Amino acid sequence: MNYRKLFNTKLLALFLCSLMIFTQTAIAAGEPTATGIRGVILDAETRLPVEFANAILRKSKDSTLVKGTASNVRGEFQFLGIDRGDYLVEVSFIGYKKQYVSGIKVTSNKTTNVGTLNLLPDVNELNEVVVTFQRKFVEQTADKTIINIEASPTSAGENLLETLKKIPGVVIDKDDNISLKGKQGVTVMIDGRQTYMSGIQLANMLKNMQSTSVEKIEIIENPSSRFDAEGTSGIIDIRTKKIRIGGFNGTINGGLNYKSILSGNGGLSLNYRRDRWNLFGNISGQNDESKENTQINRNFYNQTGAYTGSMSQDVTFTGPSKGTNFQAGADYNISDQHIIGIMFKGNIYDASDAMLGNTLITNAASKPDSGLLVNSQTEGLYRRWTQNLNYKWAIDSTGRELTFDADYATINNSENTLMYSKSFDSQQVPTGRIIGWDTKQPTKINIVSFKLDYVHPFSPKTKLESGLKFSNVKTDNRIVFNNLENNIWNLDPLRSDHFIYKETISAAYASLNHQFKTTSVQLGLRAEHTYWEGDSQSLHEVRDSSYLNLFPSLFVMQPLNENHSIRFSYSYRIGRPRYEQLNPFAFYVDPYTYNKGNPFLQPQFTHSMQLSHSWKQIITTTASLGFTKDAISQILYQDETTMAGMVSHANLSDAYNADITINVQLPIFKWWMFMTNLSGTYGDWTTQYMGETITNNRLSGNIWAQNTFTLPKNYTLELSGWYQTRGSEGMINFRSAGSIDLGIQKKILKQNGTLRLSVSDILKTSQPKDVTVRYSNVDLLQKTSRETRKFSLTFTYRFGKTDIKPSRQRKTASEEEQSRI
Repeated sequence: MNYRKLFNTKLLALFLCSLMIFTQTAIAAGEPTATGIRGVILDAETRLPVEFANAILRKSKDSTLVKGTASNVRGEFQFLGIDRGDYLVEVSFIGYKKQYVSGIKVTSNKTTNVGTLNLLPDVNELNEVVVTFQRKFVEQTADKTIINIEASPTSAGENLLETLKKIPGVVIDKDDNISLKGKQGVTVMIDGRQTYMSGIQLANMLKNMQSTSVEKIEIIENPSSRFDAEGTSGIIDIRTKKIRIGGFNGTINGGLNYKSILSGNGGLSLNYRRDRWNLFGNISGQNDESKENTQINRNFYNQTGAYTGSMSQDVTFTGPSKGTNFQAGADYNISDQHIIGIMFKGNIYDASDAMLGNTLITNAASKPDSGLLVNSQTEGLYRRWTQNLNYKWAIDSTGRELTFDADYATINNSENTLMYSKSFDSQQVPTGRIIGWDTKQPTKINIVSFKLDYVHPFSPKTKLESGLKFSNVKTDNRIVFNNLENNIWNLDPLRSDHFIYKETISAAYASLNHQFKTTSVQLGLRAEHTYWEGDSQSLHEVRDSSYLNLFPSLFVMQPLNENHSIRFSYSYRIGRPRYEQLNPFAFYVDPYTYNKGNPFLQPQFTHSMQLSHSWKQIITTTASLGFTKDAISQILYQDETTMAGMVSHANLSDAYNADITINVQLPIFKWWMFMTNLSGTYGDWTTQYMGETITNNRLSGNIWAQNTFTLPKNYTLELSGWYQTRGSEGMINFRSAGSIDLGIQKKILKQNGTLRLSVSDILKTSQPKDVTVRYSNVDLLQKTSRETRKFSLTFTYRFGKTDIKPSRQRKTASEEEQSRI
């Protein structure tokens, strides 16, 4: 047992617990009580909080309107700065009977608690009423940007990876890696949980998830201290649809997509809510087939800089994929204050790739020297299961709340590849040499995590949030490499590997929110102790590291007047290496191309600042600045003798990012909503390579626009597009790309059905960006083409009870861990 690690973890937890208790006591003693009225709104049948209920404060004498507000996710409402006097409160919400509380007396320096207001269903209210509400595609809040996927007809029929390409500021590179405003290290979460997958595996999963199963995507560029410190360029949280109504209800959807072949998708969501029980479940599936062609050209030079030859590789990948995602769970309201729940979630997807590659090597005179023909077949199976136990205690009506989550997740992946290569001489005549590889790469990951969060409002103006978290991750990666020799398969121990990675993170945080007269301030601090160990059993290399870091954050929001407001945020975050990036073994794609991990890779740390201005919530301008120390970036190495190219990762010396973004949402007419996002980004990277200092800097821009037309007879038309100029990520430069999309939808079957028809990338211009890499002895140009134009037809139907009531919002303990595999 590592007693030093255990001692450091316990010492950290004890110190931060003491710090939180001391902070709470000090604030409680020094904070004066504000004058106001507060209360909680619950559903009388389910005993669940009612979110967005209207609360109106009136004078008792003549029912004159004083103030109005809406309840939050916990059903809480409050009126601040109330003069002394007698009042009554009126509460209402669609589908419920109005509720009144009278005889409320307010005195100086005292907050009056009216207690719990239980709303009774109004069974007759919605019989003939149809409520329509059109959300904006992009919404800006104080701490995040919300993309409402349901508001976009052109997203119908797309998979999630295709949908992410449309989001302002998000860039998908040639290898389907995701970056945000030119910064790598994005944490991708689904329903608050990290995905725990490598870049390729994450991309495959997103390709096999439907956009129709997603309600919204939240982009949090500067997360607060309650989030894990992982993710140096922010968080992308994909929120799937949740049924928010009582009784029995559900949604069913299906669709057809056409690129060069016909594919389909479908899904079903069910919910049953009665008395103290809420049961829910959903399942969705999708199948597709993709084709991709990649051309890579590498030039070679000797030590004097003279050109010695080149290598051209032409590779085509084709193959089907299919995926299934499902979730089931139950919540039980033990009492008005206690709720316990369980949830089970799974992702299953299979992908098959057939690869045909042709390699041509030329000499210094640009004459053919030799060649290679490669043929391979890869079968991939990916399984992820998560079990969650959660508990919530609403301690009192002031908003004090304690929540607990425990997660256990397992991920089982396997990739089996069978490859043959034939050699040719300078006359393109087969030499008779055949190389055969048979590789099996199983991966198993076990994740255990616990999370405890506590909310303590000291007054209507001051609130403390604090919590503890523990997570333990173990990844077991194997590669069994067999060579074909004399028509006999033999194990190659030098290319086989068994790599075990273990990681334990103990964390605690405290976040203090205070509302001054017109200024809102949130100050947070998070501490994380990390211990990791990497064991390459084949190479007999064991490396470990242990470190403790503090991560402060600050958010300030200041309304200037009724039309203008400004917001400032700062955060300090960490980007830990992905698990496969630390594996020192080589993974071969073909005889001339392989990937290799770097066991010396260190975490990267980023300071991020943002200043934004909003005018009438129509135009928002944001300036951001980031500095990353020891930035992790993809690096290409080239062996001039063997002509083999290796892809690895290294810590750059420094990386700077600066960007300016303008977001406009303008209702030109009642029937025409125009939205656009303009951004400019400057990136500067520096690294050391073979004793040489190499820098790369580039200015890039992005424009995104969407026009939504509300037409007669329940039709909605959308015309949207985006364009990304040439830019850079780390030491890699990429060329421009863009897309134009068109979609139309119609509400049918008494507004319960939605029919959508769309075509994405009409002009076939959203190809993966061409890549150039030129530094030291590396000179590479890569071009990739895919089938990007797609026609989609989808249908969605809602059935069952349709009166609007709230569902419980859930976050689990492992929400921050599942993105680094």
